[in-house]
Parts: sequence; C-alpha cells; structure tokens
Amino acid sequence: MTTIVAVVGDTHCGGTTGLCPPIYGLNGQGHRQANKIQKWLWRCWVDYWRRVSDMVNKYGAKLIVVVNGDVVEGVHHGTTQVVSLRHDDMLDIAVSCLDPYTRNAEHLFVTKGTEAHVGAGGMWDDIVAKDLGAEPSEHSPAWYWLPLDVDGVRFAFSHHGRAGTRGWTKGAGARAIAADLSMQHARTGRSVPDVAVFGHVHRFEDSGNNYPVWVQTHGCWQMSTAYGHKISPGIPPDIGGLCFIVDSGRIINRDPIIRYIPKEDSPWTFQSNQTA
Repeated sequence: MTTIVAVVGDTHCGGTTGLCPPIYGLNGQGHRQANKIQKWLWRCWVDYWRRVSDMVNKYGAKLIVVVNGDVVEGVHHGTTQVVSLRHDDMLDIAVSCLDPYTRNAEHLFVTKGTEAHVGAGGMWDDIVAKDLGAEPSEHSPAWYWLPLDVDGVRFAFSHHGRAGTRGWTKGAGARAIAADLSMQHARTGRSVPDVAVFGHVHRFEDSGNNYPVWVQTHGCWQMSTAYGHKISPGIPPDIGGLCFIVDSGRIINRDPIIRYIPKEDSPWTFQSNQTA
C-alpha cells in the first residue's frame, strides 16, 4: 500500500502577503478581494493540492497531511501588514484555505508555530487544529514534536527549523539539525527518525545523505513582508510544500519539493535620449 505524506506550513493567513482565498469575509465588514500577491499564492496553493491529488490517484494511495505551524500571521511587533486586527478573522481565513484540501485526508496533523504569530502556547494553531478535526497530541490539539510511523518509515515534524543565511551556506541549517538530532538521540538512547521535517525559515533545504536522519525544511505560502525585505532584500521566500511518497517501507521520491517561482518585478526604466 502506498501513502502520500503532504506537508505544508507557514501559510500566515491574515497577513497582507499571506495565503487567502480570492474572496474572504471579515466580521462586521463584509467581503474583501485578495490582492495581487494573494491571488498568485492562491493559484499556487490550488495547483499544489491538484498535484497531491494526482499522486494519490496515480498510486491508489492514502493521504496524510501535516500542517507544520504558523497557520496565521497574528498581530505582532506593531505590524500593519494584516487584513484585520481580529484573530477570529485570521482563523476563519485559515480554515477556509485548509479545510477543502484536508477534509478527505486519512489523517491530519497540525504542529505549533511561533508564539509571535500563533499566540502563547501555539493557541491559534490549536484552534485551527480543533476546527479541522486534526489528530490531537496527548496534551493539546496541535503538536510541538510530531513523530509518525508511516508504513515503517519513521517521520518527525516540528515547526522551528534553521537555514543557511547566505546563498553559499544553503543546506547548512538542515545539516546542522541532522547532526544535532543524530548525536542527541544517540546520546540519550532515543530512536532517530528516518526523516525530520521543519518549517519556520521559509526556505527549502536538504541535509543530504551523510547523517542517520534525512532533514528537510520546507517553503511557505507568504511572500516577503517588511521584515523579509529587510533580511533578504531582492530575494523572495521559497513558495510551496513537500510531498513524500511512501511505498513498502521506503520513500520512493528523493525530491519531495513542489515549488513555485514568483515572477521577477519589472525594472523601472529610464532612457536618457527620450524626448519630452
């Protein structure tokens, strides 16, 4: 039996550069239309789930979905890049984005993101997880550390990953996590997962095959905010998610990335020989 494990995260719903449907409602304010950035993200989102569905149908597979934290943008650090200051609006947008594509999954899980975005103890991720009917942890609807055994492949999911901060250090964050997990689990006698998946950094990274654990960090569904322009000027985040195909106790696709490249902005053009 084949199982598809689809992983998305960092949707940052409620942010002006985050994921939302083409038309969405705000409490007491009627309906709004998504902006240009959000409409492009939505087209990518719909295509991602179409491709996941195609794989499910191709292999006659079961579907497991992991939503890996930061489902909403939240109101933080004095930001004005939000469509509403109400968290219930953001939660409604998140559920409207996720529910149509996760309701038919065999199992759905949600992990807890960054408190600045999703509240103390990941409360907003908890609420979305409960609203979607996700599988709960022992202590709350969403998970800090999610271990999954999928047909003999041991996965682990958690939101907070690391990434190389320069172009020439790409992959360094994933390799550092792989080294840490391998050493710490060996030291404490804990079983090392075969695959560990992290979010938060809005970048795809791959640790390679040199460690007992294979680490992947995934992209996001949010274009650059003011903070993003500050730390990575001219470099957009990686948009997209992951999709693992598990068959007979092994992952049969070594490149699980489904990525979308935003169109480059056109330059402002000046020609000195133009006449008035």
